[in-house]
Amino acid sequence: MKLAKEFKKGMNLYIKQNIKRGNSLDEIKKSFITHGYNPDLAENLIKNHKIKNTFMVAAPLFLMLLLAISTILFYNSDITTFAILGEGYSFTDNIDLIFDQNADYLWSMENKGILKSVKLNGEVKINGTVKVYLQHENKTYLIFDNKQLEEEGLGGITGFVIEDIPITSEIKKGNLTEEEQIILDNLIKDINETKNNVEIEIEIEDNEAKKEVTGVLADAQELLLDTLINILVNKDEETEIKIKSEFPEIEEPEEIINDTPILNITLNITINVTPSINETNVTINQTINITPIINETEENISIISIDLEYEEGSIYDKNDDGLENIVSAIDLTVEDTEFNWDVNQENLCTVWDTYNVEQDESTLVCYGSSRCCSLLDLSPSRPDWNETFYVVYGQYGSDLNNMISAQVVYADFNLSFDNPFSEIYYSEWQNLTASFYQGFVRFEDICIESCILPNLNSTSYNLVIEINNSELILDSLIYEILVSEEDNYAPILLKNFTDIKFFSDESYAINLSEYFYDEDNDTLIFDYYNNTEINAVIINETATLSAGNFTGTTYLFFTADDSIDATVSNVFEIEVKKRRIGPFILKSLRNLVGLV
Repeated sequence: MKLAKEFKKGMNLYIKQNIKRGNSLDEIKKSFITHGYNPDLAENLIKNHKIKNTFMVAAPLFLMLLLAISTILFYNSDITTFAILGEGYSFTDNIDLIFDQNADYLWSMENKGILKSVKLNGEVKINGTVKVYLQHENKTYLIFDNKQLEEEGLGGITGFVIEDIPITSEIKKGNLTEEEQIILDNLIKDINETKNNVEIEIEIEDNEAKKEVTGVLADAQELLLDTLINILVNKDEETEIKIKSEFPEIEEPEEIINDTPILNITLNITINVTPSINETNVTINQTINITPIINETEENISIISIDLEYEEGSIYDKNDDGLENIVSAIDLTVEDTEFNWDVNQENLCTVWDTYNVEQDESTLVCYGSSRCCSLLDLSPSRPDWNETFYVVYGQYGSDLNNMISAQVVYADFNLSFDNPFSEIYYSEWQNLTASFYQGFVRFEDICIESCILPNLNSTSYNLVIEINNSELILDSLIYEILVSEEDNYAPILLKNFTDIKFFSDESYAINLSEYFYDEDNDTLIFDYYNNTEINAVIINETATLSAGNFTGTTYLFFTADDSIDATVSNVFEIEVKKRRIGPFILKSLRNLVGLV
C-alpha cells in the first residue's frame, strides 16, 4: 500500500514517540487496529519502522569511526572542545525592498544557526552595475554582481545568458556601449534558439571591419551581426569580439525566428522606357510612358484592405500592446489583409517602415516579391509578404519609442518594348506604436562567493549594496544554516487526546497548548491529519473542529513542529451525531406556542 508522504511521516513519528513511552511495536500495531486502521496498513507501518530502525542501530558505529578518523586527521592542540553539527536547514527571509543607490541593510536572521550559504532572489535593471556583499566582522563575501553574471553566464538570470548554453562570447579588445551590448546579447540569444554551430570573429581597426564566420548564420543573426559591425566601425576604437557555439547535433533544428523590422512609403509610379534603335545610322529616340492600370469602374476596381495588428498568441509582447522590455521583441503582422479579387500571391510585397520618434529617422524594409520590392529600390528581406515583422531594440534605428507603419503592394508589370504594361495596386498605410522600456530581468538563487561560507556564527549580518546607474529589487534571501542537534529539543506531548463527541451542527474547540510544550520556547506550527470531511481551523493555539454534513465516526491526530523537529499526538476518536428532537422536547415546544 502506497502511503501519502505527509501521512507516512506523521505515523512514523507517532510510532517513535510511543516507543519512547515504553510501548512495544505489537502494542502500537494493536492500537492502530483498535482505532479503526486497516490491519494491512498497520502491518506496513510497523514493517517500515523496523527496516529504518535496523539502519539506525548501525549508524552510531559508523559515526564513531568517522569521528575517530576526523580527530586523527584534523587534531589541533589549540582546540579544547568541539561539537558535531546537525543537519543543514534551508530558510527564506523576505526582504521586499527597492534600492536605487548605495546602501547598507542590516539583515537579522529569522532563523538562527551557523550560516553556510546565502543566495538572492529579485530583479535588476539591465543598465548600470549592481553588486551585493555579505559583510561579517572584517570580511566581505560577494553575493551578486550583475555584470559578472552577464559575462560568465551564471545560471538563474533571464535576459542575459541562459543556464547551460554551450556558447562562449569574449570581448578581447575594446569596450561596448549599452546599445552594442544589447545587440550582442540578442545575437547570442538567437543562436541559442536556433542551436546552429558557428564561430564568429570581428575585428575593428582604423574604422575598417574584418568579419570571419565559420558555419551558417540565420537571417536574423546576419542582421544582428551586421548591425553591430556598422555601429562599431563608426567608433574611433579598436574592438575585437569572438563568439563560438558548440551544440550537439540535432535532427530537426528549431525554426529560425526572424527579428527584422521595417518602414513607410507612398507608391506612385510612372515607368519611362526609352529604347534606342540603330538602323542604317539612324537613331530613333522614343519615350514610352507606362501608367499603372487602375480600373476606374466601381465594379472592377482592385482594393487592398490592409489589416495591421500585433500578432496574437506568440511568445513576444504577450499582452499585445506594443510595449516590451528592451531584451525582448514586439511582433506585428498583416496576414489578415483582404483583397477583393483573386490575387496572385507571388506579386505581393509589404513595405515596413520603422520610424524612430526621438531621432526623427525612418528605415524601410520590404518583404515578399523581389519584383515588387524592386519598384521601391529595395531587396526583399524575407520571401513572403505576410511574414511576421519583429521589432527589436537597436535594429534598423529603433529606439525606445518607435512608430511602425506597413503598406501592402501588388505589382505585375512587363517592361518589354513590344508589350509593356503594369498593374500596381497598393493599400493605405497603417501604423502601430512599438515602444521599449529599460526593464528589469529576474534572477533566482544567485550566489558568487557566498555559495559556501566558512561556518559564520552570528544572528545578524550587514548587506552592502553598491549601485551605479541601476536599480535593484531585492525580494528575498535564501540561506542554509547548520543546527546542533543538542541545541534543539523536540516539542513534548504533555497528555493524550481523549475521544470526543459533538453534533454536526456544532463546532468543537481544542486548546493545543494544553497538549504540547516546547522546552526551547520555539513557536510551534500545528497541523492535523484525518481522512474524512472533518475540518480543523487552527488559529494561534486553538483548533476548531467542524463536520459540515458528515456524521459518523472517524479518527484524527495533531502534529506540533518547531521547524526542526516534530511531535505527533495519539490517534483519537471523533464521533459526530446528527441532533434529533426527542418527544419530551417536542411536547415542550408545542406548549410554548399554545398547541395541544
